[in-house]
Amino acid sequence: MSVDDDEITCDAPPLRISPHRARELWRQHRHHQRLCRTGMAALAVLNGALAQPWDEVDALVSVEDWVTAYRARGLPVAAEGGGVELITDHTITAVMVPAGLAAATYDQFAMPMLAAPPPYLPIARWAVLAKQIQLPQAAHRALDRLDITVLPADSRLRVPISLPVRPVTDRWWYEWPRSGQPGNPFAPLMVQVVNSLLVAAGSRSRLVANRGAVEFDSNPHLLPRSTVSSRGAQAH
Repeated sequence: MSVDDDEITCDAPPLRISPHRARELWRQHRHHQRLCRTGMAALAVLNGALAQPWDEVDALVSVEDWVTAYRARGLPVAAEGGGVELITDHTITAVMVPAGLAAATYDQFAMPMLAAPPPYLPIARWAVLAKQIQLPQAAHRALDRLDITVLPADSRLRVPISLPVRPVTDRWWYEWPRSGQPGNPFAPLMVQVVNSLLVAAGSRSRLVANRGAVEFDSNPHLLPRSTVSSRGAQAH
């Protein structure tokens, strides 16, 4: 895959594709007789924004309805300020990722991903839900250099709702949260999410699961099987 725009061809799509860049690339490549790799990559990003919501979305007509729907999927949420907020805890958190990097990785496995920058963050980021674990400080420092932040427990993140009098416009799910249980929501493992982001960013560092603990390897010679991600990988 190409890193620089000057190197982009039909067979060498860019490594990172933001939704804005995807629309531009799709306009340039959609008329090709046979859809090229760059056109397919752009279409994958655009299709993510149109991911199918829950079956009962049209029946959710109040904030309370949305709270119930999120909780039914195991997510710890609460009504706040006319909306709904996810409250991170010991089971689940959100990894805040720059939009371009998130767009390059969101289709690697079925991870609930919120395409919206919370108002208290200075740059456009997406939120990736992940299983909460304690990360080594070295991992936090490496992620900080990539403008990636793991929300600590008791943080609040506003999640989308759409009401008849106030349709959702400023945020949406690229991948909607799946069914889970209270205290055990559906989400990929933190190791999988972080390693996927590190690979996409060109970093050689990795998180490594070792006998129940998570370690940070800044220069791995061989990536352990337990850290490799694939679409559909998740934990319950």
